[in-house]
Amino acid sequence: MNIIKPIKCVCASALIVLGNSCSPKTVFLPAESTYNKEVRNILYATHSFRDTNYPIKLTDKQPFQKAYYRDAKELNSLMGIINSAFLEEYVRTKKIGENVEQKYFVLSCDEKYIYFGVLKEDNILYAKYNPVVENKENVSSVLKTRNYGAYSSWVIQEMNKGQVVAIAGTYNKHIAKSFGNRE
Repeated sequence: MNIIKPIKCVCASALIVLGNSCSPKTVFLPAESTYNKEVRNILYATHSFRDTNYPIKLTDKQPFQKAYYRDAKELNSLMGIINSAFLEEYVRTKKIGENVEQKYFVLSCDEKYIYFGVLKEDNILYAKYNPVVENKENVSSVLKTRNYGAYSSWVIQEMNKGQVVAIAGTYNKHIAKSFGNRE
């Protein structure tokens, strides 16, 4: 099977997410955070910059492990990370024949940060936020789609509501659930 098609899907999804996050219909994030402006100014002046404290590592906000500043570039980057992981899993299972560890991604946001985490089978919260398992408790809505535009718009919409969004799937099909933000 040709690997070019999955790569095109990942690139297309990244462009759609960026377009949706900046469009007037689904405004989610500013075009650029203050942090990114500061980084760009430092890069312009010194031609190098490395922030060892960013992304912000979280230890007390389960199920999230990292926090990113809330802006369109960071959201686009996170969606790209998720889609790349789905592509990697596809290649490893279909081409190489490896068994991959079951995992899914969780996203949420507040006024300043986008929170991101990866839940694997060995995590205590794996069952609570698993988007694949039928669970009626505290579930807001479910999305199963191959349409990247609908997928990214839905993720932005749910995050705007303050929901925790859990995403699983393959490179061409996403399954996502949003959960109420109550602990």
